[in-house]
Amino acid sequence: MSWRVLFHRKAKAVVTKLQERDKHRILDGIKVLVESIQRGTPTDLDIKKLKGKWAGFYRLRVGKWRVIFRVDWENRVLLVYNIAKRENVYE
Repeated sequence: MSWRVLFHRKAKAVVTKLQERDKHRILDGIKVLVESIQRGTPTDLDIKKLKGKWAGFYRLRVGKWRVIFRVDWENRVLLVYNIAKRENVYE
């Protein structure tokens, strides 16, 4: 069974409004993340486990953009919760 990527409505709204260049960079980063999870191999992506009110979430850095996500290992789902520029993402 392969992994699924689900976008929260917040993240989906951001993706639809992004410029094509940024959209491709972010979606490529998510694709590489999913591929590395499927293979079970570490990746050189900039990923960090979040703390505080964001405990249980991770962030993927793609240039100025941050992708906030959660991994459901049991159901093999990557939930993309939010996508925003660094200065606005943790609000």
